[in-house]
Formats: sequence, C-alpha cells, structure tokens
Amino acid sequence: MGFVILLDKVDFEPLINTRKEKSYRGVRKRPWGKYAAEIKDSTRHGIRVWLGTFDSAEAAALAYDQAALSTQGSKAVLNFPVERVRESLRNMNYYCQDGASPAVELKQRKKIDGRTK
Repeated sequence: MGFVILLDKVDFEPLINTRKEKSYRGVRKRPWGKYAAEIKDSTRHGIRVWLGTFDSAEAAALAYDQAALSTQGSKAVLNFPVERVRESLRNMNYYCQDGASPAVELKQRKKIDGRTK
C-alpha cells in the first residue's frame, strides 16, 4: 500500500546550505557590514529600543540576549545559553534602577563603556 520513491544521485546540499551566515534573534546586518541590535521593550509598551551597532553578529546577539533576559527573565528566548548571558551581565556589574527600563539601562551602560561603535 505504501510508495517507495528512489532518487538517483540527487544533490540536496545546495538546498540545505543556501544561507552561509548564521542569523540571530534581534540582529540585522547593515549594508556596510556592521551588525545592529534592537529589542521590543515590553516594559515600555513594545517600543523598539536600539541597543547599538556592533562589529560582529555574535556581539550584537549577546547585547540582545542581555536585554531580553533583563526584561523578560526566564521567559526570554535567547541566542546563547542562559548561563553565558548571566555571566556577561555579572561581568559588566549590571543593575537597573527601580522603575527604569532594563533595556534602556543596558543601552546607556554600553554607551558609557564605549562598547557600541
């Protein structure tokens, strides 16, 4: 009753590897080669918060993850393992003032530290 389909030397590799560059949540590649990170801030009614421009997609993705974990906690969907993100927040002595947006606080911290370019 079932059908068997035999494929003779069909090459599926080009279909699988059409995109060479890994994409990350919250990250866009700019036309000039830099990477932009932004997040929708649920503490500010979904307004987009620009997190900065970075030299690598991984750095931009980590900035997104830091903001996501800070605003959404355990519900956040991250690019990297949660322990890596928590460690990066500890390394930058992250804190958020009461009533402030965690995403905006991170953005300001990165500007002060000179991490955005």
